[in-house]
Amino acid sequence: EAWLESAPIMQAIAVFAVMSALAYNAGDVYKARGRPGVLTRLTFLEAALLLPTLYFALTTFDSIAAVGWVHAAVALVISLVDIVIACRLLQISYWEVLNALKPSLIATGLMSGTVHLVMLQQCRPPISFFPLEPVC
Repeated sequence: EAWLESAPIMQAIAVFAVMSALAYNAGDVYKARGRPGVLTRLTFLEAALLLPTLYFALTTFDSIAAVGWVHAAVALVISLVDIVIACRLLQISYWEVLNALKPSLIATGLMSGTVHLVMLQQCRPPISFFPLEPVC
């Protein structure tokens, strides 16, 4: 119970980490294809998105959790841009990338649903945006 207040922040950090990990290796693609400047431009784009949105989140919501969620949202946008550019450089379709991720996405969904149901049975609602609430 002592750490309950940090749960929303940890959720945002976890989503940020997943988004960042999905496109992490795209930088290697750019360098291997002789396009290291793409990394620099993407970093500037990320900063251009991140600085004003973080300022907005902090001044509007006055919450570290809001800052974490904004950072996760920017990471999602940058990761998608990273994947699109990498797909174009490698001349592969987006469906090929999605098919490569499909087993992990299915396993994550199953595990998330299972954990949620177990917590509902124990009358310990998970800290999430999932609409089900325990009936105790």
